[in-house]
Amino acid sequence: MENDYLLEIKEKVAAFVPRLVDLEMDLPQMVFRGSGWRFRFFERPVLLDDDVMSNLIESSSRTFGSGIFVKFSRSSDLNSVLVIDNSCVGRAFDSAADAYEDNLMDLGYPVIFGDLEGRWIGFESVCEELGVLAVRDSIQAHEFISNLGEGLISVRDLQAWAVDGGDLEKAARAFLAAYND
Repeated sequence: MENDYLLEIKEKVAAFVPRLVDLEMDLPQMVFRGSGWRFRFFERPVLLDDDVMSNLIESSSRTFGSGIFVKFSRSSDLNSVLVIDNSCVGRAFDSAADAYEDNLMDLGYPVIFGDLEGRWIGFESVCEELGVLAVRDSIQAHEFISNLGEGLISVRDLQAWAVDGGDLEKAARAFLAAYND
């Protein structure tokens, strides 16, 4: 049986995710509720990308301090939420990767992840090659984003892809229509 503290965190995450993410929508449409978000993009599956996830975990720990969560599916079931201690980046990455491999087949997409306060949140869909990272605009958000390094794709990158005629031109145009901040 889970301890009360962990259960309380899972309940908190399960409550705020639908306030931040429209679970009826899917990418490339806008899935984030409200305004004041800054966007970056990533190639999926992000939970298995050591560089990107390690940077997210480390930057989140350094900037915001709290742990992170991974949520599978659109279900409100608390068993679809995993809480990860991000104090050790390597162990946190292994936990996220294991969660992806162990839970995806049973629970399914989307994969939603972020910090425990909802200051940043990622959304990955089975329908698209790209996922979206949304960060609440603040002074801390600028620090968080600047610490992420080269692994994420910016709106400017998408704009370049949309005109270069490459493999991701169509996807870039669709994401820009919804996420051009």
